[in-house]
Amino acid sequence: MSRRYLLAAALASLLMSPLAHSHEEEWFQGGSLHAVTVAKWNRASYANRLATSADWALASKNVEKLVRESGDIETLKPFAEQLLSCIDRISHTEGVIDETEAIRIASACMAYMDW
Repeated sequence: MSRRYLLAAALASLLMSPLAHSHEEEWFQGGSLHAVTVAKWNRASYANRLATSADWALASKNVEKLVRESGDIETLKPFAEQLLSCIDRISHTEGVIDETEAIRIASACMAYMDW
């Protein structure tokens, strides 16, 4: 079974909880910045950056395991917030090119945080 399938299944099971059936979008839903540049990342809403960061954080085996074992999607939020903060900090550093892919910065942050 592929890792991508397992991650999708874990996220799907968390999203199937009663909380996920509300009419309002949850903090972890709607991320659409997976393939954008730093310039676009910096212009995006906090909600979109947080949801995208949640997707990326959940791709970490360690984070995914913690979330799955807790059975609570809220376990993911501190990781998403930490990743978002790291990406924001680096993307505003002098010398970072606007055309750099945000995912590259996210990957560097996750490696730095040893996820």
